[in-house]
Amino acid sequence: MLARRRPEAALFVGAIAVVPTVALLVSRSGTGLFLETRHLIFALPFFAAALAAGLLEISRRAGRAGFPLLAAIVAGLVAAQIAWGWSTTPWLYAGEPQVREDARSDAAAWLASTAQADDILFGYEPTYLDAWGEGAPYGRLFVPRADAALALEALREEGEPLGRGVWVLDASDELDARRERLHVPEMTPGPGFEARAFGPFLVLRTDGPVGDAETFLNETVRVERMAQDLEIGDAWVNRSTAEEALALLRRG
Repeated sequence: MLARRRPEAALFVGAIAVVPTVALLVSRSGTGLFLETRHLIFALPFFAAALAAGLLEISRRAGRAGFPLLAAIVAGLVAAQIAWGWSTTPWLYAGEPQVREDARSDAAAWLASTAQADDILFGYEPTYLDAWGEGAPYGRLFVPRADAALALEALREEGEPLGRGVWVLDASDELDARRERLHVPEMTPGPGFEARAFGPFLVLRTDGPVGDAETFLNETVRVERMAQDLEIGDAWVNRSTAEEALALLRRG
C-alpha cells in the first residue's frame, strides 16, 4: 500500500531494511558478528510506518466501522507483543528472581574486594558495573566479546604487560526461558585459574597477570570451552570471537 500511494517513501523504507542487513552480513564475514533479532531495531521505525499505512487503508475501506476496527487491531497487536515479550524475557516484566539478584550482589562484592586496577574484563557484564559501584578499582579495559577485531584492538591499545583476566559466566542468561538456571557448579578450566560460584554466576580469574594479548585470548578460549560444556548461552559466540582474534593476531 505504501508503494502504491507513496512510492518514494516505500523506496526509502526498503533501503532502510536492505542496507543494514547487507552491512551486517558483510561485517559478519570478517568479525564473527552474529545476526540476531535485536539488529532489527534499525528498521523498527520504518516497519512501524509501513504497518501504519496498511492499517489506515484498512480503516478507510471499512467505512463507519473503520475506527473501531483499527482500535481492535492495534489493541490485538499490542497484546500479542506484550505476551511474546513476557514469554521470552519474563524478568523484564515481573522482575528477576531474588536468588539471582542476591547472587549478583555477592559476586560483585567479591570482585570489588579482590579486584586490581589492571584486571582485564571480558565482555560487558552487569556484574562488573555492580563491582565498580562497590568500589572495584577497574580501569578502562573491557574486551568486547562480539567482535574479534574490536577485541584485539582493545588489547593492543592497553599495551603490555597485561593484568589478570576476568570472566563472568551466567547460566541464567538464556533466550529460551526454559533453559535458565539459577545455580552453576564451581569449577575452572584447569590450572592457573581461581573460581567462585554465586548462584547462576561463575566468576573466573587467572591466578596472575596474563602478560600479553595472545595469552589472554588463549585463556578465553579455555574458559569458553568449559562454558560450552556447562551449556552457558553466550559461550559459542565468545569462543568464536577469541579464536578469530587469535587468528588475526597471528596473521599480524
